[in-house]
Amino acid sequence: MEVLELVDPARRRWDGTGPRPVRTYVWRPPAERPPLALLSHGHGGHARELGWLAEALVATGFAVAAPEHHGCTANDEVPEGFAFGWERARDLSFVLDHLDDVSMQETVAVGNSGGAYAVAALLGARLDRDVYQGLMAAESELRTELLRRNPDLLSDDLLAAATASYADDRVTAAFLMAPVLGTMLDRRSLSAIDKPVRIRWGEADDIAPPGENALVYLDAIPGATGESLPCGHLEFSGDIDDPRDIRGQVAAEVVAFVRGVAPYPASGRSTWRPPHVKGGEVNRSKQRSGCCRVGEQFVEGGGGPGEPIVGRKIEARRGRR
Repeated sequence: MEVLELVDPARRRWDGTGPRPVRTYVWRPPAERPPLALLSHGHGGHARELGWLAEALVATGFAVAAPEHHGCTANDEVPEGFAFGWERARDLSFVLDHLDDVSMQETVAVGNSGGAYAVAALLGARLDRDVYQGLMAAESELRTELLRRNPDLLSDDLLAAATASYADDRVTAAFLMAPVLGTMLDRRSLSAIDKPVRIRWGEADDIAPPGENALVYLDAIPGATGESLPCGHLEFSGDIDDPRDIRGQVAAEVVAFVRGVAPYPASGRSTWRPPHVKGGEVNRSKQRSGCCRVGEQFVEGGGGPGEPIVGRKIEARRGRR
């Protein structure tokens, strides 16, 4: 493994003291110009917590690049990192710009929690403008803290950035683990995704309840497949105990998925077609198992009924979003 100390001069650190850091961990197989897998960690985590998955992918011939998302790690957590998750997708594209020894026609992306939203954004998922505008207008602890740190931050430019497309044609498929922000997404953007997507979530996830998160992605993305696992939200992180070997199961499934969608033809365009689309209609009988809780929607699980989506403490459930 090597560490690339990248910085993006086009974006600033959240404290304004310099360019945005995009420290990236890279694992390489012995092959020349291997296909690439991008990994995106959850909020409050770090890139190395997905080392279990990186090692499995390298063993099957993929190079792996996993950036640490500024403002979103255990040692570098600020309100902007939580609230402005689209910057994660920009980190991933920035990393692609700086890797020249891999095959860009065979790039897949795998994300956990907030990282799952980020990799979906690389396929075209966008936040819903009205929903995000409503969140930023509502009184909440997060909004108060953001305004305290920068009174000019919540502007029209922010709304435009939040709801812009960060699709990157170099990414050919995505695997989502315990995705979040389900009801904050523009469903039209999800229904326009035409690349392979596989989703795994914990049936006992009380941080990102599946009914308002994973199943939103599953229902809206044509051809997406997925099932639940007998776990909660945090088991996808390499930093906690895993007595049921959830990570071992997921690693094997990710490897099978990426080997099934890469390599692509020299043209760079996928030959994959959604298996659930027949005659222009989407077959909703997608694969599922486990429970599905449907109720009030709050960011990544949120608080309780009647509480604003961003009204809970930023510190709540610190660790892996």
